[in-house]
Amino acid sequence: MTYCTDALVNGLILNYIIDPATVDLTTEAEQIAQLLWQGLRPVAPTERRP
Repeated sequence: MTYCTDALVNGLILNYIIDPATVDLTTEAEQIAQLLWQGLRPVAPTERRP
């Protein structure tokens, strides 16, 4: 895992340890997965420079 991914997962786990009543692991994990997936999506170049 990359540092960014590791930080997101560690943050989720720490939040759950601190206050499990307020953390929905399923929803949070889905949001993290969506964030990572969108971050891996290639972006078309806007303009080529000569």
